Amino acid sequence: MTLGTYGLDFNRLNTWWEQSADFLKYLARSQYLLQQGRYVADILVFAGESSPNDAILKPDIRALGYDYDLISTSNMASLTVEDGWIRTPAGGKYRILMLPETEWITPKLLQKVGDLAKAGAVVIGPKPLRSPSLSGYPQCDDRVAGLADELWNGRWIKDYSVREILKEVGLQPDCSAKVTGDDFSFVHRQVDDTDIYFVVNSQKLGCLDTCRFRVTGKQPELWNPETGEIRDAAVWQSHADGTTSVPIPFDPGGSLFVVFRKAATGHVVQTKTELLSQDITPLPDLKIIKAEYGIFFPNGLADVTAALNKSIHNGEINVSAGNDLASRDPAPGSIKELRVEYKTGNQYKEVSVLENQPFRMKASPGEELSIIKAAYGKFDRRLSTIPVSVPVSDVTARLASLVASGKYIIPVDDSLIGGSSASGRNEGKELRLVYECKGERLKLAVPQGRELRLVEDTPNPVLVVEESKPVWITPYPGKLTCTTSAGEERTIGVNSVPSPIKLDGDWNVTFASKQGTSFNAIFDKLISWPNAAEDNIRYFSGTAVYRKSFTLSGELIRTARVLELDLGSVRVMAEVFVNGKSLGVVWKAPYRINIGRAVKEGVNELEIRVTNLWPNRLIGDERFQEHRDYPPKSWPAWVRNGSDAPTRHTTFTTWKHWDEDSPLQASGLLGPVLIRPYVSVDAAF
Repeated sequence: MTLGTYGLDFNRLNTWWEQSADFLKYLARSQYLLQQGRYVADILVFAGESSPNDAILKPDIRALGYDYDLISTSNMASLTVEDGWIRTPAGGKYRILMLPETEWITPKLLQKVGDLAKAGAVVIGPKPLRSPSLSGYPQCDDRVAGLADELWNGRWIKDYSVREILKEVGLQPDCSAKVTGDDFSFVHRQVDDTDIYFVVNSQKLGCLDTCRFRVTGKQPELWNPETGEIRDAAVWQSHADGTTSVPIPFDPGGSLFVVFRKAATGHVVQTKTELLSQDITPLPDLKIIKAEYGIFFPNGLADVTAALNKSIHNGEINVSAGNDLASRDPAPGSIKELRVEYKTGNQYKEVSVLENQPFRMKASPGEELSIIKAAYGKFDRRLSTIPVSVPVSDVTARLASLVASGKYIIPVDDSLIGGSSASGRNEGKELRLVYECKGERLKLAVPQGRELRLVEDTPNPVLVVEESKPVWITPYPGKLTCTTSAGEERTIGVNSVPSPIKLDGDWNVTFASKQGTSFNAIFDKLISWPNAAEDNIRYFSGTAVYRKSFTLSGELIRTARVLELDLGSVRVMAEVFVNGKSLGVVWKAPYRINIGRAVKEGVNELEIRVTNLWPNRLIGDERFQEHRDYPPKSWPAWVRNGSDAPTRHTTFTTWKHWDEDSPLQASGLLGPVLIRPYVSVDAAF
């Protein structure tokens, strides 16, 4: 049951309900920490006096490494200033107050803003021209103009960009990353002397990134919300500017809490890893479908640069932010905005205007007004700059040729197009790829400067702190060189690691439905269920149990510090049992779990309960559904009475989300499945 096309059921009838505990624990741990203390933001953004307050997103602030909070008209009167910090009665404090991009403000509110600025608050925004209210008209406009002239005299309030004012104030970024770019986000909360940062990599690719935090003199701790594990960061470095940098190995779509609460002690500040060998396995059944490289215009946005430039007359523009600028609605049903970068004389400025609001600009006498770039539509919260339309290059043949020649790790750069692009632009490029693997069609976007890795994902060695001592845990032979905060250096090595054990061959699979029926199948290789010949597997939604035996030697169990079961690819979640003992549920990539506490010497029994989502069953049932209106005018009798359906379908929905020709979703255990040993070595000095 949904609200038309929106929402989802969240109850015992979800296919994944019985495996949801680990996912819900992740949410619970995260929300517990995200409710602690106060929210830390450097910039307070006033949402404006219009009604309703549809606040414009400010990804440009986040892209600079800062966060912001919003305030409405009704709460502006409660703001105070103390030692240059803007404070709220609830305990919030902010370094900068940012006014909206509008020429309207009431005299009463402008007087309050002026009082804050004169009390020492840093306030930025465009100079207002008139009041939006008819109260006291026309004297209210005169009052606004007079106050604005007084405040925007270069002393109290400045029409600066966020970047300009942050540079003038000299405030270090609160949290930033090097590699993840726009796909990196954070939340910072503070409890007394404890700083809690929630850092997120929303890319579908894992990466090792170095995050920098505006904290100094404290030991960073890594709190894993998926497992509940808490460890001291093994490698980190304090800097003279009052910040701390911490290397963080992000999983695909991974998140982590970095907590600063303990005094710093001696620690490792830098490492260098040299591996002697590493598993490189190309993706099986790989086929390049389409590949494009360049700067892509985001979905939901329209380039309106040309339209705005055509609207300039005698150095002045006066337009409304609406669909007529784009000749179509780029994001139906969404709150839209117009973002513009323009130039007057030698000054470059950016402005954001909500849908149906005016965009007015007039150049000073003798100056020229020109629109550099402009986009209208629904902006992604991560999009920190105004995009530019640039032709992209089709590199399908080039990529297919590289794969055919045996190259599966490919740098994403202009070499894909034989050199520099015709546009001359280098920032913001990416490779967008559609490919097939394991019978599944997949999409991937890789930013310029990263590698396209068309190989099975493999883990990296990790340096961890155990009982206050650094320990190197690695699945590959090699050596690690560590440098401490005292300048000491030590190199440790691992000469050999047992080879992984690949679990291939036949799998016994039992498909069990919510209705209590079940059937068995034997897979001689792992496939996505929609690729099966049998309809009862193709259209299956629910949990299938994969069973297999494997044998471990006593020597391997004694040698390995960790024995990890790597499931490869799973759609969408899996619960792992070894010798009848549940080891937990893996619900996101990478699908790996430690099985060391459950294995024994000799034969071991493995059971993997894989659960997919409802769409495949719903699509299959569309072949048998009787015609009905959506939403239905009444509940069918068999639903009301709890009796069997009169046709062969087994599901009932209140909205037609799919039809019988909709593409089936990849489902099941896709693998490859292997057992990977790790060994460890003491890295203490």
